[in-house]
Amino acid sequence: MKWQSGAAAVLLTGSLTMGTAAVSAAQASAATHGKVVVWSYLTKPEVKVLQHEAALWAKKTGNQAQVIYEPGTNFQQFATAAHSGQGPNLVFGIPDDNLGTFHAAGLLARVPSGEIKTSQYPHSALSATQYDGKQYAIPLDLETYALFYNKKLVPKPPATFTQLIADAKKLNAQPGRYGFEYDINNFYFSYAFISGFGGYVFQNKKGHLNPNNVGLDNQGAIRGLAFIRSFVTDGLMPSDITGNIAVSNFSAGKLGMIIDGPWDISTYQKAHLHFGIEPLPTLPNGHHPGSFFGTQSAFVSAVAAPGQQKLAWSLAKYLVAHTTVGLLRTGNRIPALASAQPQAIKENPYLTPFIKQSKWAQPMPNIAQMSAVWTPGANALTEVTKGAETPRKAAVNMVKEIKAGIAQLQ
Repeated sequence: MKWQSGAAAVLLTGSLTMGTAAVSAAQASAATHGKVVVWSYLTKPEVKVLQHEAALWAKKTGNQAQVIYEPGTNFQQFATAAHSGQGPNLVFGIPDDNLGTFHAAGLLARVPSGEIKTSQYPHSALSATQYDGKQYAIPLDLETYALFYNKKLVPKPPATFTQLIADAKKLNAQPGRYGFEYDINNFYFSYAFISGFGGYVFQNKKGHLNPNNVGLDNQGAIRGLAFIRSFVTDGLMPSDITGNIAVSNFSAGKLGMIIDGPWDISTYQKAHLHFGIEPLPTLPNGHHPGSFFGTQSAFVSAVAAPGQQKLAWSLAKYLVAHTTVGLLRTGNRIPALASAQPQAIKENPYLTPFIKQSKWAQPMPNIAQMSAVWTPGANALTEVTKGAETPRKAAVNMVKEIKAGIAQLQ
């Protein structure tokens, strides 16, 4: 998801009288009168949605809620503020892969038993916000990527990558046309092919991630890197293609197919493109590419007093239930809450392919050691696509760099 600059804060003060008709018994019992400070790293328009709904919660429960927009990606500021006693009670809207550092520091309060209905969330979303099988945050949305295609250039979307490559080559043969492009050296996107052939970041045993077992240099990972390299050697795209260039080409109607996420749906709509979206086609081995799955999450600070935590969970539940449509309309966010998905699809049918793709997606590792993966992953991809190293050598180098980075974190 793209971030915007700027800052905003609003103090939302509710009535001192508990609203009876509009408040459920559970919400009323949860309210103990106090103030909940909320930080959100969602976009500025989305935070306005949160502020509006938080004001309603405050009015209904007789509490106060201060929702603060935290721009940028400096997520570690929460840890600093929490340790100094200046942090929020609730963080509503932060990528789940940032939770690992907070969990290791003991800053995440466990989600109280019965606070959320786990049956209402996909397993991948719950896994992304768990540690050792215990829930520490509420998943808010489904974030993965899929295949966008220009219906004018590609009337029938390919069901397999074998067909995609054939279609792309035909388009490349036409002047001013490009068949298939994406941000190839971005590990976030290219991991789908590595995992589809059998590679993995960290070994996962019953929800426990083992950072000492890195599977990015096994035979499957090497095959995945070789497959990625073929996109360049087959002439489908240059080795230095970037996401911005691919998005620009697709927006201009020059590109037939692109791997992208729901955050760019509005970009292509504004370009008046006649486009469609499908889950990623199957690979030559018959498997679906395992795209990274992420979720914006909501968690309560373990530093907050028990009474404040209770209030914070009450507000979190209220926001999850009442902001799905607003966040969909402002940020194309696909709600993780199953009961909200039919309305989301009705609002925007383009979201259906991402929900389908999430079935094969893999939760992005949410432990702190994941921070040591991104740069080595990008380096390996660049080595492979430019032909500087063989897929095998690049994979070995990648894992060495990752292990060295993990050692520095300890």
